[in-house]
Amino acid sequence: MRWTTGQLEALEAVDRLGSFTAAAAELHLTPGALSQRIQSLEAELGGPAVVRKQPASLTKTGAIVLGVARRVLLAEEEAETQLRALHGGPPNRVSIGIAINADSLSTWFRPVIQRIANEGRWLIDLHIQDQDWSVVLLREARVAAAVTTDPTPPQGCRAEPLGVIRYIPVASRTLLKRAPITVPADLVAVPTLRFDHRDALIAALLGQFGIREEPPTHYVPSNHEYLDAVYDGLGWSVLPEAQIAEQPYQSELVRIMRPHVVEVPLYWHRWSTPSETLDDLTDMVRHAARQLSQSPRNTETGDAGDR
Repeated sequence: MRWTTGQLEALEAVDRLGSFTAAAAELHLTPGALSQRIQSLEAELGGPAVVRKQPASLTKTGAIVLGVARRVLLAEEEAETQLRALHGGPPNRVSIGIAINADSLSTWFRPVIQRIANEGRWLIDLHIQDQDWSVVLLREARVAAAVTTDPTPPQGCRAEPLGVIRYIPVASRTLLKRAPITVPADLVAVPTLRFDHRDALIAALLGQFGIREEPPTHYVPSNHEYLDAVYDGLGWSVLPEAQIAEQPYQSELVRIMRPHVVEVPLYWHRWSTPSETLDDLTDMVRHAARQLSQSPRNTETGDAGDR
């Protein structure tokens, strides 16, 4: 089989945008021309690659080809960058997709964002995903790299350990005045917070006490607002050590159930495909992840509960 760049570009755009019309507009094609590219690709494949509905999605065949498409398009963007540099032309920006959990993005990963901003060489497409599920996006070729808790890389990828992100159980002084948390049983009597229904951190803490019962739970799927909700006393939770060390949270949040913590090992996964972009990005991530092994071990919040 021989697929043209135009066919692969069309498939990738339809998958990302979920629409033939939007994909055609982005690629400066008529909808008819884009549809012809998809049809010619499907003729090569011997079957449908796209499910034509709203939003459009890929068949299993199309999903396999998507991985090829994204790798080819990354290689072409990098080659174009090198050719422009060779001929003294203005640089273009290489697009790269990254899956990362919100807590990492708000803490140790921030220097990576700052480096990308300062260098101006890339356009990043961040997918905020729970660290236990981000590897799925990599497996489906939705992204080229991911921060995840899974040590085993998908086919065509490689992985390396980054370190451990530590979560500290805390509650606000406001909440503890209404509902003291002094023994493990209080953890299921007082409301807690989760980021979303996939968030397993609360269950991990409760499991340390042999508790399987579900506490009353609020769901706040936004990192900054989540932190504010804990600060405002909506419920207790476990928060990244680096976050609760920040002002004004440090003075209001009280550590509970000392000395218990939840430690989550993190891994960096990336395509094995030779890529200067992924090599540079990996170096940045390694450097930023050194914070994970240098995190403070004595968080200066107040104490409550199990001492």
